[in-house]
Amino acid sequence: MVLYGEFVEGGGRVMKFKILLLISIAFFSYAIYFYPVQKYFAEKNLEEYMIIQGTSSAVIQSKEILKDYKIGGYTISIVYADDPDYRYEYIYFPGEKELKDSMRCFVYDSENVEIGVTNKTVKYPPIN
Repeated sequence: MVLYGEFVEGGGRVMKFKILLLISIAFFSYAIYFYPVQKYFAEKNLEEYMIIQGTSSAVIQSKEILKDYKIGGYTISIVYADDPDYRYEYIYFPGEKELKDSMRCFVYDSENVEIGVTNKTVKYPPIN
């Protein structure tokens, strides 16, 4: 004979399991979107930006991709083999529709001073 208390207690375990399952699914969906999917979009936008800039991935000497938790996007730092004195920092802003709004480029010299401040010329100027 099943008592009412036993029935409710057993149902409570099933309910806890369902809630835990939903929380787990939500967490993993969030993690999948905010890491590999956004990284893919950042690299895709970078390729488009580089084409407009007049360069390609073939001339990249070094490349570092970092998650930017402040803006929720990515920062991609590149040094080109044919312009090694400068570090190009591309910042990807997720959620923006147009390329000019979703990707920004800042160029720094060897002393970590932004090129816009020093009025130096670089081989691949930013398009912003």
